[in-house]
Amino acid sequence: MNFDLFFYKRKHSVLTEEQVAEYLTKNLPYNISDHPGQWNYENPATGVYFLIDRNEPEDETERKEISDNFHNYKYLNFSFGINFFRPRFFGFEIFPIIEKFIKGLALCVLDSQDETDPGNPRKFPAGHFKEQWRTCNL
Repeated sequence: MNFDLFFYKRKHSVLTEEQVAEYLTKNLPYNISDHPGQWNYENPATGVYFLIDRNEPEDETERKEISDNFHNYKYLNFSFGINFFRPRFFGFEIFPIIEKFIKGLALCVLDSQDETDPGNPRKFPAGHFKEQWRTCNL
């Protein structure tokens, strides 16, 4: 089981997938991935890790309809994932990095763990994902 986040931009935004990839390559510390479509954060001092993947655009009609059904948003084909049942401190290290990434690129997030509105991308307040991780990972 994973804690997953999916990254969107507002449709009027000029942000490209290439700019997102460039941002991650330049700004994600401890990136140990050699794969050009994956950013693998792994802190050797703490053991904390997570992945950000650049996904292939959906080609199955049904899945494409789900990811593209938001009128004001466009899926950037990037997702974040961390396995559940990791120590609590993982979230304390990870989510400030993810929030900086989201804020730095003015992204919206589709958060399938969100109980209030899991079907729509949106902005979340600072600290939301860390608290959600803590609650979901109990």
